[in-house]
Order: sequence, then structure tokens, then C-alpha cells
Amino acid sequence: MENEEIAIKTAILDHHGLVVAVCQNVDLIDRINNKIGSKDPRRVVNAGQAVVAMILNGLGFANRRLYLTPQFFENRPVERLFGPEYEASDFDDHALGKALDEIAEYGTERFFSELAFDSALEKGLLGGDAYVDTTTYSVSGNYEDEEPGSINITYGHPKNKRVDLKQVMMSLVTTGTAQIPIWMQPLSGNTSDNKALVETMQRVKEFQEIMSI
Repeated sequence: MENEEIAIKTAILDHHGLVVAVCQNVDLIDRINNKIGSKDPRRVVNAGQAVVAMILNGLGFANRRLYLTPQFFENRPVERLFGPEYEASDFDDHALGKALDEIAEYGTERFFSELAFDSALEKGLLGGDAYVDTTTYSVSGNYEDEEPGSINITYGHPKNKRVDLKQVMMSLVTTGTAQIPIWMQPLSGNTSDNKALVETMQRVKEFQEIMSI
């Protein structure tokens, strides 16, 4: 009796299984699809799956561009992360870019904050106090053709001391014992902390009133 050849394929799961489990625990994909996601025959994955794919790519410590996401998933068990009907090539730049366009149209701050508040309320993660702070992200390259109404990528006061690079800033609000982020707002690179912190607290207060919390 001849031995049958068995093809063995290995895949790297690492911590990505835990990340997907957390996303499933808060029903992240369904929550996203209930807010955004138009039908498009050119993409196989939906908006929620695209966002989770970008989260995995961002937490994959690969430092790769989004259009290379299919390469990122080539040696990952995509069928375990998303389902047996999906392949690495499904998470292409069109699928991810379409999801990003839909998020931008919905409103990035509104999108993040509604998802965060809803999940935190359901899981009992909100606290009586909130903490707000800013951070900076240094970038390289030219940013001369910025879209109207977008943040200004420019020189400021970088917290990493890279004064030679342009930067963007981000204001973040956390709450509860787990310090879960409930508000995230991109800011121009030359924004003053004194101004940003006051405006962020005011916007979060208005958002809480809208959400009737």
C-alpha cells in the first residue's frame, strides 16, 4: 500500500486570535455594518470585516502599508479569523479603501465614539471620571495637497523631540477601571494643548448629552 502524500500548510496565529475574540465579544463587525457599508460587487468582505482586518494589520507589528494587507494575511489562518469562505486576497485595497471612505463620510469621531460608548455601556465599562490627554505622531513626506477641512500636517511641539519632522496630534479620552477609550479626535500638528483639552471636554460633554448618558 503506497503512502498518500499529505500537503501540510502552516499559518501564524500569534495574538491575532485574541484580538478577533475581543472583536467578536463586543459584536464589532455587526455594530459597524449597522452604521456603514454599502453593497459593492467588487468587494467580498463587508465594512465590519475590513475594519477588523485593518485592526489586525495595525496590531501585527508589521509596519506595512494598507494596500499590502493581502500579503500580511498570506501566512495567517484567514479561515479561522474570518471564516472558511474568505481568502487573503479578499482583503485588498479596494475593500479596505471603500470602508475607510464610508467611515469618513459617516464621520470618524462620531463613528469611533458611538461604537466605543455603545460597547462600554453594554459591558459596564464606563466610569464616573474621564481622563483626557493629547499625543503627537511624527510623519515624513510631503503633505502639500491637503483636502479642504482636513487637519493640518505641520510642525509643532513633538513629544518625541523630533522637531525636524511634521506631525499630527490626537486627543484621547478614557474612562473606567480599564481606561477604555471613548473619544478620539485627530488634531492639526500645531494645536495648543490648552485649547485642545478644553475643546475636547466640551465636545465629549455635548456628545454625552446626545447619547442621553
